[in-house]
Amino acid sequence: MIVATSAGEPGVAGLTRGQRQTGSQNLFDPSDNLESDYAHDALVQWFHLLYEGKLRSVSLADFQEMTGLELCHEGGELLERLPPIHRWLNRILALRIATQNSIFEEFLGLVEDRVEAARAAGTLDLGIETIRAEKVVLLSDRLLRTDPVIGAETRLLRLELHRRPSITNWAALQLICKNTDNIVWLRNARSGRVALCMPTWPGTATLSDD
Repeated sequence: MIVATSAGEPGVAGLTRGQRQTGSQNLFDPSDNLESDYAHDALVQWFHLLYEGKLRSVSLADFQEMTGLELCHEGGELLERLPPIHRWLNRILALRIATQNSIFEEFLGLVEDRVEAARAAGTLDLGIETIRAEKVVLLSDRLLRTDPVIGAETRLLRLELHRRPSITNWAALQLICKNTDNIVWLRNARSGRVALCMPTWPGTATLSDD
């Protein structure tokens, strides 16, 4: 963790506080970022749902014909290296407006499901934010730089955070397993809590960036 502090310069400290407050007020919705991991994972799922014929917006054959994107091997199986999101977006934007809207509605729904699930689990990355924990232990504090003009210091802090394990609620689990096959519900005999076992989406780490 890197922090900036100022000796005798409230303007610098105030800027830091303002940045932190901006991050905590969620002025930008994470689901709007189509370069995020949530969007990439949602696109992989969208391709699989398209391949399985579970989308209402477009069929696999029509999508390949309209966009010119080849998504399957000669044997009919879905490619492991699927088109990256920027190429997918470029092809979508060339379609008719009604088709665009239908595709984006389904895709953004998948993105929002992932964002909400991460938010409920406490793992959503909001950028600059306030650290919350049951206990915070300072492990090290190293001075990286001192501004020669105003004396502001940039320090590197290494913290140990103690947090209670987060339990995903039932609504979040429903979002996670939406439109997913081969899921198994598990129940802890001792605690009575329910867990969800589901396959990971193949190809998540193989999206091409070219």
